[in-house]
Amino acid sequence: MMVSTKVFLLACFAFLSFAGFAWNLAMWSLLTGLAVLIIAVLYLHRCAWPERLPPRGKSVFITGCDSGFGNATAKHLDALGIQVFAGCLFPGGEGASRLRAECSDKLCVIPLDVTEQEDVDAAIATITKSTGDEGLWGVVNNAGICLWSRLEVTPMETIQQHLDVNLLGQIRIVKATLPLLRKSRGRVISINSTNSYFYMTLFGAYGISKAAAEMFSNVLRLESRKWGIQVITIHPGGFRTGLVTNLNSMRQYLQKCNDQLSADLKQYYTPEYFQAMLDNNGASTLPTDLSPVCRTVTTALLERAPSTCYRCGPFAGVMVRSAQFLPTPLFEFFVRNSKLFNKELKVLIRIRSKMTVNSRSLAFLRYR
Repeated sequence: MMVSTKVFLLACFAFLSFAGFAWNLAMWSLLTGLAVLIIAVLYLHRCAWPERLPPRGKSVFITGCDSGFGNATAKHLDALGIQVFAGCLFPGGEGASRLRAECSDKLCVIPLDVTEQEDVDAAIATITKSTGDEGLWGVVNNAGICLWSRLEVTPMETIQQHLDVNLLGQIRIVKATLPLLRKSRGRVISINSTNSYFYMTLFGAYGISKAAAEMFSNVLRLESRKWGIQVITIHPGGFRTGLVTNLNSMRQYLQKCNDQLSADLKQYYTPEYFQAMLDNNGASTLPTDLSPVCRTVTTALLERAPSTCYRCGPFAGVMVRSAQFLPTPLFEFFVRNSKLFNKELKVLIRIRSKMTVNSRSLAFLRYR
């Protein structure tokens, strides 16, 4: 009898334990589901109806406004009623003249070479005098250069030039504008590149400078948080801007690369090679509509709770995610089989095949 009672009690205990476990599991599942639903609703609400700050009364400093993203963004923000200080490398050039002709009287063209501290100081003096105690709401680091060639033939001064403009130029501008941004608890927006993550042949100097600029923005974000300054990066995909369409500049650069080659390297990189690089730059396939970048900059400036990073343009998200998450051998396989890489490689193979080499060297070049 006692044995039966013990068995019964154990059975009851087991049943109650299982029932309690099932109840807890059901409750936790319900609470988790509700939490996920609430987060999804809030996220969709933010995406569909983002809270925007009023543009009126705000001032923004943009670098690199001679053409491309800077020129288009300056016009876009001016149309919204924002006071724009447009830094131009050539204040008497065509781009600056278009800004003066097409924008309101509030837009101010400022002579600016981001590699010259005197230019930066003079620009800040002009902005400080205009904004007074209100400070500056935003600075958009846009000025940049992109000269592409294999690292082996890239002159050291070209690598230094990329660092001076794309990295040190951003640092000069930010260090000079932080006192003005602190007054308004404003925003630093840096137009970097998918090449900060997506590395590929020919764009070594550019990618190195942009990756360093990305690190600068990340560290600055941590350090500026206590002042209420938000730091945001934008990674555009490929667009047809002056960086890729200025064929005269590119022709001069490739000629410079050719002139500085050693006798040994000239066997591999002939004038035919450099001409092929100029003819097959792929710029004609890129979109000319820059409005996605303009809208993204506006979102970063005016959204009440902006993201720390935005990507816009053709395949920008895919490019960055593939570099971040694909295994390195697989990622590099796709890069090696890209159109630009294949065109360059075919020229190298054709040049190499004309030389007297053993078959092993030729096979190495063909499949590297």
